[in-house]
Amino acid sequence: VGQFLGHLTVIQAEKDHVVPYQIGERLVANAGSAASAQGVVLPNVDHALTSAFEGNPALVQTLASLLKASVGRTK
Repeated sequence: VGQFLGHLTVIQAEKDHVVPYQIGERLVANAGSAASAQGVVLPNVDHALTSAFEGNPALVQTLASLLKASVGRTK
């Protein structure tokens, strides 16, 4: 990730016990060559993202907005 030149968005689940929060923090911290790097934490979500999205349209909209802002970003 240190040589990545594009825009980096790391989406993390706040309560993920499979991929620890520190992994996402390290990715963002080590993206020194990236045009931009940000970490986004989905609150009260664990590793099983799909179950968190069921019946939670606000969370679905949050993720959709993040992806829309990230995809196709060139500057």
